Amino acid sequence: MRQGREIILWAVALLAGNVLGSSLALPAAAYLTAALASALISRRRPSTILFILTFILLGAASVQICRLPPLHGPSYLGILCSGLKARFSAYLGGFFPPGDERALLQALVAGDRSGITRQIRGAFGESGAMHLLALSGLHIGIVYMFASRVLSLAGGSIPVRRIRSALILALLWAYACITGLSPSICRAVTMITIHEIALARKASSDPLRSLAIAAIVLALADPECPREAGFQLSFAACLGIFVIYPRLKGLLSTRMRIIGRMWDGACLAIACQLTAGMLSWRLFGIFPKYFLLTQMLAVPVAGALLYMVPVMLAAAPLPHLQGFLAQIALHTTKLLYEIVRLIADLS
Repeated sequence: MRQGREIILWAVALLAGNVLGSSLALPAAAYLTAALASALISRRRPSTILFILTFILLGAASVQICRLPPLHGPSYLGILCSGLKARFSAYLGGFFPPGDERALLQALVAGDRSGITRQIRGAFGESGAMHLLALSGLHIGIVYMFASRVLSLAGGSIPVRRIRSALILALLWAYACITGLSPSICRAVTMITIHEIALARKASSDPLRSLAIAAIVLALADPECPREAGFQLSFAACLGIFVIYPRLKGLLSTRMRIIGRMWDGACLAIACQLTAGMLSWRLFGIFPKYFLLTQMLAVPVAGALLYMVPVMLAAAPLPHLQGFLAQIALHTTKLLYEIVRLIADLS
């Protein structure tokens, strides 16, 4: 438990240093020298304050290093993933006729919002369903559950479980790459990777510690991303889910499965709105009044759609079945948009 608290503290210090480095543009060498001096002093005289200071200075140095002229600009990996995202979105769009539904499907599944109109964006924003258009932990969670259930048919022996974990992680990282490696997607896949590694080692997996490790990895891999809205909203939502949601859920205990699921969904929505919702209001001036309706009506339909599309893509050897599934996906998308639009009209 103590190690978990230390990792969380390191992550907070690194992010604080990231903010410092973006606002105080000292040379990277100055930050690195100060970090090295702080680390050496803390080694000889162990001090929590000096250790935190070291991570703050490293966070500031990482920002200045990434802004050096040879390193500044999109990376080769970023360019490659952007190309994969465009190809995947175009391939997915080939199954559907042009229109709002195709644009919604490309946004929901591939993270391509280039075809989203201002009207659609406004409806999703006012209804509190904007996170469905931005690929997030919801999408990765559905892909993870889908892959886990399919691969669980192979058996449960130790070698099979390890192979299954490797295949699932490869699939998740491949999906992250073909959808553009957004901060929220990378955060979710990194946390699942940590969870799978912990399972393989038969160690406990603390969600907050996994979230802190994901923050450290992303902040070091791309020091500019902590100031992006997607990064902040994704981590804020996770904090609500891990800290607030369990406490709200414990307020009601029932044996009725339907009521229990409705209560779980309501608690999850409230927890996210208390963190990510308030942050969204501060950033964009939007706070959805009817987010509970969105959680109860729109999110299950979107989840069903995200389960449906992989099955449709996998049915390529059976063109008639694939076409039938594409029609179902199209009508499900229309239903989703109608639900979102009706909720937005209530505002």
